Amino acid sequence: MVEPMVNAVRPGLLPVEPLPIVNRINDWRIGRFLHRFGDECRPDLIVVGKPSRLAETFIQRFPDVYAVYDAMDDFPEFMRGLARRNLRLVENEVARQADLVVTSCESIHEKFAGCSRTALVHNACDTSAIAPAGAARPGRLGYVGTIGGWFDWEIVIHIAEECPDLEIELVGPVFGAKPSRLPANVALVGSLPHQEAMRRLSGYAAGLIPFRINPLTESVDPVKYYEYRAAGLPVISTAFGTMCSRGEHDHVYHIGRDANARAVVEQAVRTPVTDEATAAFRRDNDWSVRWAPLAELLGQDTDAALTYRSKEQ
Repeated sequence: MVEPMVNAVRPGLLPVEPLPIVNRINDWRIGRFLHRFGDECRPDLIVVGKPSRLAETFIQRFPDVYAVYDAMDDFPEFMRGLARRNLRLVENEVARQADLVVTSCESIHEKFAGCSRTALVHNACDTSAIAPAGAARPGRLGYVGTIGGWFDWEIVIHIAEECPDLEIELVGPVFGAKPSRLPANVALVGSLPHQEAMRRLSGYAAGLIPFRINPLTESVDPVKYYEYRAAGLPVISTAFGTMCSRGEHDHVYHIGRDANARAVVEQAVRTPVTDEATAAFRRDNDWSVRWAPLAELLGQDTDAALTYRSKEQ
């Protein structure tokens, strides 16, 4: 859903980036798109949410406009082989040309340490969309989010088999292969509207984050952690990315393929998350709070840029 004040424009590029040969077609289309865009309006701020040749060319097309690269993931790790190599080159160029690189976790922040200016801003959530659950909870664990190559099915099956009295509900679209057979107590719900998915949280005893541990997840600060905690849920998670540094004091309980799954689940469920702890978490981890310092920084930088700005090419 696009907000009324947002004008969404489709550049009409082929979804093959960053393959070098077919990119010639996209380069031609990018040129046409930018020519049309430049005639229609001039941006006051450029924010890149994903590295691409379009983003790189866009920054070059408007060299005197303040540009931000929001590096929320290690995007090249979503690719393989030549595509990964080429996207890493594109990302490095976008980061080099941007005036500010915003990162979501420490490992990505270190990756761009050589850039002229960086800001570490951890993820958060929209707490207004999540109602804090009451103390009574049914015997159900839940996962809400996209299920892709980073999802560890073996962990889910491990928990389901060791805790047959619990229901495990997986809410979200499934991309890629999934097990041909799942335990009877594992339910695939599929995609739901965001508000309905958030309402599901109130029916869980704990939230699951069963991600694989690999180079991709090493740079992940999962938004679902914040959503679970804002709903007053304890979190059962593998030790990946930022979740490695979170523990029982954060109501996070680590699980692995060789762990005693029942013991981990029981510890998580039997350790209450107080209303006071949930209220404090919601107060400190709403997007409005998280982005406030960055908004102030951008305001200072863009005001200065509008006065005068010289950018090396």
